[in-house]
Amino acid sequence: METGVESVTENIRIKREINRYLNRFFYNKERTTEELAQVYYYLDDFINFCNKKQEEVGNKLLENKDFNKVYLEKDNVKVYIEEELHSICIDALSGKDKDDIRKEHNKTIINGGTK
Repeated sequence: METGVESVTENIRIKREINRYLNRFFYNKERTTEELAQVYYYLDDFINFCNKKQEEVGNKLLENKDFNKVYLEKDNVKVYIEEELHSICIDALSGKDKDDIRKEHNKTIINGGTK
């Protein structure tokens, strides 16, 4: 299991790799309309790839009957099912969410480390 620092570092590493690729692409090239269009196409293709992977992971998440809401404290977000939209959403943690997390942690401590 990754720690918060490791997952953030990995996320940053992926973004840097994409940026390096773009810098290498233009190293000996002018930023002509055709070259920009080529990079735009590559980025669009990469986004489509990411969307497909996100859909696969989302479907696996939805198959999990226990999934309703997960707090990712290290990223300061919650991932949850939006019933009205019938989709998985990601939002920043609100003050109420942080209170709920503290309450859950306190329950865990009171129960001797079990939920």
